[in-house]
Amino acid sequence: MFTSTTMYALTAAAVAAIAASATAGAAPSVATTTDTTAAPTAKPPTVKTSRMDIDGDGRRDTTTLRLTKPTNTQYTYTLETRTARGARASTPVVISDNGEDIDAIWWGAAGLDGTPGAEIVLNPSPVGDGASLRVYRWHKGKLVPQAVPGTRRWRNGGQDWRTVNMPWAIHGYTFYTSRGVRYVVDHDLKPYRSTGKFSGTHTTYRWNTKTATWSKVTTKRAGLVSDAYAQQKYGGVFGVTFR
Repeated sequence: MFTSTTMYALTAAAVAAIAASATAGAAPSVATTTDTTAAPTAKPPTVKTSRMDIDGDGRRDTTTLRLTKPTNTQYTYTLETRTARGARASTPVVISDNGEDIDAIWWGAAGLDGTPGAEIVLNPSPVGDGASLRVYRWHKGKLVPQAVPGTRRWRNGGQDWRTVNMPWAIHGYTFYTSRGVRYVVDHDLKPYRSTGKFSGTHTTYRWNTKTATWSKVTTKRAGLVSDAYAQQKYGGVFGVTFR
């Protein structure tokens, strides 16, 4: 419903329009032209960059994700880190669906496992109802994928971190440090019957510096939580900042 103020404004505008129309009718007609030249379309970005320390020496490195080979069926990117001391490491990243959207692929760098040097996070499957994240870390002069919590080795295909924030599932991760030890909690919740609430598990993993993997500590039941609370607290990646 319009308020009285809105009605007054509309009435005043209508009066002004009528007056302008009458004035225009008394004036001689003037030929006008329209510029049909289309404005240039901005090209989507093909490079993303982070200046966080990756190799762990405390100095800023340069990490780039660059589109190097687009085709009709897939997009090949090159992920490369150039360290402050001059070392280089790169690895190809092949995207099949929605590969032209580098903004959806690139998440950036963040300190995930608590060791010196940040990890690089990409979304190699930027379609569907969630994000399938791949984590790269600097290891012996190379960029290598980090294994998913609870596994000892990364394998291509189905071995990526996943986040979901949908009515049929909530999944995500929360990172934190306690007494010098780095932890991540894997949240996995689903709708509980027809109650409008979610239920599931929170599994905590601890970073194992010897094996460079996330080792399971404990699993707890989540109890019943509201849809809004589950989305806000568990559907994503929490406790870190991507740059």
